[in-house]
Amino acid sequence: MYGDSLLVTKTSVTIKKLKSKKKYYFRVKAYKKYGSRKVLSKKWSNVKRVKIK
Repeated sequence: MYGDSLLVTKTSVTIKKLKSKKKYYFRVKAYKKYGSRKVLSKKWSNVKRVKIK
């Protein structure tokens, strides 16, 4: 999943098929829609580290 993009329109998401005993790092970027055009935020969120049991 590293380097892949995932479009989510909710405030939470469940990502399946992560391997156990590994650490994953996630960050998000917001966008607004103006008609059919997406305008991305300039900044990324802080990195969230998750360790899978």
